[in-house]
Amino acid sequence: MDDMDTDAPEGGVGAAHPEESVVPDTTAAPAALDETTSRLAPALQPPSAAVGPPASTAAATAPRKRTPGRWRRIPRPERAEEYLWHPRDHSPCVKAMMDECDLITLKNIEQIENMREEDCDIFTEQDRLDFHAFKKKMIPALRSIVNSTPENTFFTYTKFSDTPEEHLTAEGMEAQILARFPERQPCKQAKDFAELALAHYNEKSRCKFKLATTLLSNCFSESWGTTYGHVNFTAVPQEETVAQPTSEAKRLFFAELMLISRLQGYANANHMRVLRVCTIDDDSCYGGCHEIFRKIDHKMRNDMDYERCHACSDRIKHPNGQLFNGGHNSTRMPYYSAV
Repeated sequence: MDDMDTDAPEGGVGAAHPEESVVPDTTAAPAALDETTSRLAPALQPPSAAVGPPASTAAATAPRKRTPGRWRRIPRPERAEEYLWHPRDHSPCVKAMMDECDLITLKNIEQIENMREEDCDIFTEQDRLDFHAFKKKMIPALRSIVNSTPENTFFTYTKFSDTPEEHLTAEGMEAQILARFPERQPCKQAKDFAELALAHYNEKSRCKFKLATTLLSNCFSESWGTTYGHVNFTAVPQEETVAQPTSEAKRLFFAELMLISRLQGYANANHMRVLRVCTIDDDSCYGGCHEIFRKIDHKMRNDMDYERCHACSDRIKHPNGQLFNGGHNSTRMPYYSAV
């Protein structure tokens, strides 16, 4: 048992058993107490004051296990979907430029307010009326610019929306186009696309149609260079039946065509190839999203939205996006030169 005993240091601190906590003797001399306290400080700290377990103890501690049903996911704040970006702060350069522009605008307002009829070339009564109308209109407009903020002066907020699901008839589509364009004459591109698409449809189908009305078309290129064309037109059966007269059997069509660039060098060759022709008056149809920012809830890969066409406007109607190949880039960057 001699190896288990330790000599007590000067000051009266007795030997301690390995399993017992060591308590210093408070009657000892101050110097000895300070030395002993510094040596035994880790052992004297209460459990709540300890910074952490020793390295050996931490290494041996088992990892914390997750008990099913006791943890809950912290909800994340919802993202504002109606706006693409909201500027929160502006650099000093922008603010200084705004202040300078405000001073210039205020000087222009003062100059317009001090303008008199004698200072201007007013020869007729109409000139005098136009002069006062100009002052009445310009002064409030310039004051609104001065009172504006950088957010509504330099930045335009982007509002998200979507094209609705529609169920149109051939006559209804013709009425829509006529209401928007009363004196519209279909261009040669639309006529060529419609004639090619209808000829392709008649080759593949038993029921033969003849072209009734060419509506609208659009031609655009993708970022990888492929050029597509979309067209809407109406057609009627070539053979009229007693059960269904021609006037009641008019159908609304959508067609997609693709440019074959290697055939452009041949004068007599047809450069456009029909990819798909289908009727859209017997199912849902959707307008294009080129003039809006579509609110997209599903996951996309490489910004490709295969539910809508982003190259055409809402005036051109399409079937479900999975039924045609072109126009799915939701950034719309390749389609700004579409004609």
